This record gives sequence, C-alpha cells and structure tokens, in this order.
Amino acid sequence: MPKLPDHPDVLRPETFATFNPEKMGKGTLFESERILVGLNTFLPGQEHALHAHEGIDKVYHVIEGRGRFLLVGRELAMQAGEMLIAPSGVPHGIRNDGSERLVVATGSRPKRLATHRAGTSFQRCADASRRRVLDRQGSRCRQSIEQRHR
Repeated sequence: MPKLPDHPDVLRPETFATFNPEKMGKGTLFESERILVGLNTFLPGQEHALHAHEGIDKVYHVIEGRGRFLLVGRELAMQAGEMLIAPSGVPHGIRNDGSERLVVATGSRPKRLATHRAGTSFQRCADASRRRVLDRQGSRCRQSIEQRHR
C-alpha cells in the first residue's frame, strides 16, 4: 500500500484499499479533530452488519464495485459513484453481494467521538425480525404491526 500523502493533496482512495479474507477491511485516509475519512473494503460475501452511530452522521460513497446498503426492513442496490448518507442514530450496514471487490469511502466525525450501537437492544431487535422498527427516541424496538392497529 502506498504512503498516505501530506494534505492537502489529491489522492485516489482505491489505491489505499486493503482486503482481508477473514473480515471486511477498514482504513483511515485522514483524521483530525473535526473529520475522519475512511475506507471500507469488502471481498465478495463480506458485510458490515446493521449498526448505528449516536450523535454522528456518516457518509458512504462507493468508489468501486457493487453491493447493497442495508437499512432496517430494506436493502438498496449500490454501485460506483453512488452515496448513502446515514444520519445519527439511523441503523445501516453494507453487504458485498457481487462477485468483485467493493470499495467504499466514508466520512464522519472522528471515531473517538462516536458511540457505536452494535450489539445493543436495537441490534438484537433488528436481527430478530425485519418487521421491528426503532422508536423515535432510538431507545427500544417494537412491532410495526402493533403500531398500525392502535
């Protein structure tokens, strides 16, 4: 992998991509007190499970490959040039369901300021049923069918 340039400078994010057959890859292209620019890499079949960041908005921009953006109850096809913006607290993930490598650039506040909610009661509810949704406060899940019949 080439050495990251001093900034400001122009770079091609995919030249810094590293792949791991065991799990998705994560790397940092730039980090300051105000922003974190990262790179997520996926071999075919790899995914970043549904998770949310409390107090952190996150941007995902597909550099190369194809896959799926994962959201509660739905999946969106993604390809190079497309972007997903995940506002604070909105559960999201990525899956490479294609046959080629997937490279996604990310932007957010620095990691040390983020609160990751993977493995919380939300995650357990999201895994348990696609019909469950997070309530507006983001504190618990409930059956969407029950909400419709009240």
